[in-house]
Amino acid sequence: MDSAKILGILAGLIQITAFILYNKGTLKKQNHPNASTWFLWAVLSTLNCVTYFIMSDDFFKSFISIVSSTACVATFFIALKTGRFSKLGKLDYVIGVIGLCAIGVWWAYRSATFGNLILQICLIISFIPIYYGLIKNDGNEKPLPWFLWTIAYSVAMAVVFLRWQGQLQDLAYPFFGILGHGGVGFLSLRKPKKMS
Repeated sequence: MDSAKILGILAGLIQITAFILYNKGTLKKQNHPNASTWFLWAVLSTLNCVTYFIMSDDFFKSFISIVSSTACVATFFIALKTGRFSKLGKLDYVIGVIGLCAIGVWWAYRSATFGNLILQICLIISFIPIYYGLIKNDGNEKPLPWFLWTIAYSVAMAVVFLRWQGQLQDLAYPFFGILGHGGVGFLSLRKPKKMS
């Protein structure tokens, strides 16, 4: 097996490790996930998985998306059981509408590429509520899973380069994965402000 294939599997294994740590923290009440957010991520990541696999036509590039979609669905059910289920906010509806547009574009133009690129917009926007909560000190995230997810997407980016077929669009998913998860990781390192 060549190094790119090994790295593709490694990216998925790092992803699984991050989800296990995150969900263990949730079950221990260290994390307080919003089931609404995880529902959106479960749906978006599943659509992303399908469109990314069709677009890239490469199992090893797509392995991280297969793991991510499966784990997001599992995390949603854990969040549903142990977390809170708050009302969807305006931004959640915007994300949902953009996601529906991605499905519409995919169907109307028979283009998994365009559908997937629109989904990347949804996925990066979906991090805004977490960023906002962490900046306001309302968020409660442990940095380790988020940095592991960032590493997993970095490894996935390396896989895209190692299995390069001239498709720039294959870079979007791991790039935005690095950006979104890395941002949460760094924001979760901030010390909470003391109440005066």
